[in-house]
Amino acid sequence: MIFREEITLQVKQTYVLVVIFLGLVVFLPAKVFAADYNSTWFIYSKGDPQKNRFANIRVKYSCPDTARRPFDVDVSLAYVIDANAHMAWIDFYDVAVHLRQSAKGANLVSSTMDTSKTRLKAGEQYARKFTVPLPKEPGSYFVAMTGKTYTPRTDAYGFTVVEGELDYDTGDDRDLGRIPRVTVAPIPVLIIRLQDIPTANVKVDGQSLPVVNGTAQIELSPGQHSVEVSAQVELGKGKRAIFQEWSDADKSNPRQVSSDRDLVLVAFYKTQYLLSLETDKGKPQGAGWYDAGSQAAFSVSYEPGFLIAQVFDHWEGDFSGTSPSATISMDGPKTIRAMSRTDYTQLLVVIALVGAAFGGAIVFVRSRAKAQPKLLETALPPKREPYRERLAAEIEAPKISRAPVPPPPPVAKTIKHCIYCGAMIPDVVTFCTKCGQKQ
Repeated sequence: MIFREEITLQVKQTYVLVVIFLGLVVFLPAKVFAADYNSTWFIYSKGDPQKNRFANIRVKYSCPDTARRPFDVDVSLAYVIDANAHMAWIDFYDVAVHLRQSAKGANLVSSTMDTSKTRLKAGEQYARKFTVPLPKEPGSYFVAMTGKTYTPRTDAYGFTVVEGELDYDTGDDRDLGRIPRVTVAPIPVLIIRLQDIPTANVKVDGQSLPVVNGTAQIELSPGQHSVEVSAQVELGKGKRAIFQEWSDADKSNPRQVSSDRDLVLVAFYKTQYLLSLETDKGKPQGAGWYDAGSQAAFSVSYEPGFLIAQVFDHWEGDFSGTSPSATISMDGPKTIRAMSRTDYTQLLVVIALVGAAFGGAIVFVRSRAKAQPKLLETALPPKREPYRERLAAEIEAPKISRAPVPPPPPVAKTIKHCIYCGAMIPDVVTFCTKCGQKQ
């Protein structure tokens, strides 16, 4: 829709160029606007009853129904090239966009001001994007633009425009009813608190959020959102936290939430402590993570040895005891060491048994040796021959033949000397018993 608006420029004065220009672009999946504005503003001398125009300015803008985030305003102000373009140029500067409760009221929030000068000749355009923040309170607000222009000295139709600086703000009273408004909707805020832990990795729609004093928060856009926290958080050596559930009893992680209202979620964690078991030669059982305050059962066993074995002696570290099986309360990280000793019992038993067997064998052998003669004396009688008839000649005693007894050697009566070596020899010998010579 095209609206005609008259903007007057008083001759030989530096105040009365009034231009209203508003524009808005909101980042939404589809651009749905509550109002579009497209109008040509023209400048004429206030004292000219014919309202001969010095210049035409083309103004365009659009405004959304609802704003939930800081939105962008695309400002476009064109110096139209036509038969009315009598000014040599127009400067635009100190342009900004504001939200107000009334069209001429105070600025509640404002965009950054563009202080640079943009000089337009006929046919040229000023275009710039402004980001407008939202006020703290939701409601309906006017969107207004302010700025300044500087015009050169211009003579036309018998009138003279004196160069100077001109301010403009939302136009005259006839335009107030057409100034667009934006409804600032409440922005749902999601607050995530971590129970009993200082920090964790908190993600909303895959984006990590900063966590301060165990709390993270984010403003949500309309729709469903994915929320996730760390399933496990390391709290130091031998200490960790495990996610349990949300404050609404939902155990899903990640989970889905809706952004139709403010939401506070508390992530509950349970603390766990590590039980470490150390041993030089044994096999410990029971090491691992335990919930804080629970009872941890642990033990140690050893491989059986041949003759010499390692056996449990006692525990050292965060627990003391002499039983190979025990329990401990997990009120913090625990480190326990099983101490062993060398057992020679089997070796000593074997040595004793071998000694006893060897001694018994000796006694047995000796006893057998002493009993051997008695066994000879009590030997069984010879086996009797079977009865048979014998002749009388066989019954007679056998005759025993005896060999003749040799005569005794001669006995020496005197001693003589060897004729060769002089040794004393018996006088009955014919050879020397020392040198062997024949006598």
